[in-house]
Amino acid sequence: MQRVKLTRSGRQMIYKMSAALIGDGFWGRDSRGRPDCCRWTGPGDDSVLYVPSFDEPIVEVAMDVRGWIAPEARADFRVKIWDEAVDHRFERAKSRGCRAVSRGAAPRRPEA
Repeated sequence: MQRVKLTRSGRQMIYKMSAALIGDGFWGRDSRGRPDCCRWTGPGDDSVLYVPSFDEPIVEVAMDVRGWIAPEARADFRVKIWDEAVDHRFERAKSRGCRAVSRGAAPRRPEA
């Protein structure tokens, strides 16, 4: 069984693209082993990244985007958390590109 490797930074859990990826619609790593390691998505419209869920009522997901194949790709960018569409905003990233930030409610766990 493959596991997603997360790094803790305070209350944040950080997934780095240099780690194993569990999902679909991503290409192999560019700049493997370097801090600017990234992955391309496509050619399909959807890419999925599975990460562990936590016992938090609200989850915030931030994704650094290094670039877009075309300007309209940024306009078409959408995020779903637990298969629910959520709003996002673009912020300046610490590295080149931008950061897409989304918030979504975690699904309620069934009562035992």
